[in-house]
Parts: sequence; structure tokens; C-alpha cells
Amino acid sequence: MTYINPVKNNNGYMPHPRFTATNPATRKFLHIGGKTETKDRDYAWTGTRDQYDNLRQSLDADYVLDHVGRDKPKMGANFQ
Repeated sequence: MTYINPVKNNNGYMPHPRFTATNPATRKFLHIGGKTETKDRDYAWTGTRDQYDNLRQSLDADYVLDHVGRDKPKMGANFQ
């Protein structure tokens, strides 16, 4: 029987999925600093779901998590 080897990165583990947080009311991203918002995806906070759960306790607005793929989507792609 032939076994299929899983795809691994350099240190042998798969990376955790990454997300950005978007405020649906303002259509802006959570800023890297985690307190303000930005229109530019390049300055948007990016992290794991667990990191967002810890950060969410100090946020005023309810954000929606969007998966960040290997290719950056165009601005506003999550609001089509």
C-alpha cells in the first residue's frame, strides 16, 4: 500500500489559517495595532482565530473574520 505524505512547511508543521477582521458597518479592516480601523489591507491586522478571540475582548465593534489566502484579494473583495 502506498501512503500519501502530507504537505509540510520547512519546520514540519502546517501553518495555522490566517484571518483579517472586517467591520461590516464601516467596511474597514482592523488596524495592525488592534485598536483602530484602516481602509488599506496592507495595514490590516492578520492573525489566527485564537489570537482574534483574545483580541475581541477589548474591541468596541463586532468584526467579521475573512480568511487570508496565499494571494491577496483586491480591496473590497469580501463585500461583493
